[in-house]
Amino acid sequence: MRPPPMSLEADARAVAERAGTLSAKRDRIARRILGAEKARVSAYRDVFMQDGELSPAALIVLDDLSRFGRVGRDMSLSDENLLRRQATVRATIQHILSSFDLDPRRLARLVRQLSDRSTPPSERHSLATGEDT
Repeated sequence: MRPPPMSLEADARAVAERAGTLSAKRDRIARRILGAEKARVSAYRDVFMQDGELSPAALIVLDDLSRFGRVGRDMSLSDENLLRRQATVRATIQHILSSFDLDPRRLARLVRQLSDRSTPPSERHSLATGEDT
């Protein structure tokens, strides 16, 4: 025996209501994630930037990390443990800089500014292009 025609309508309504509930839940989660990302970016900018540029304190900190990680310098002759440590420092610097959520040109300018401060001209290596300067 066939189910009454209204059964299919009720099922369709239930599916639509469930889809609406899931869509609303997905939207709430997306807003929460976006809010957390905006808060993270804002916090990094508050700590490291002043008037759209790296603050004097940020330059000192990032310069210190750059020197410690030998950012912009050739690492081919270093031992394995030193390479690992320096790679970790470089990844940390990249994470900090990417957390500013800047357009690529502005980020490249900050990287150049940092590289110019921490690397002697004779040892410069472009962080952006991977080429010697």
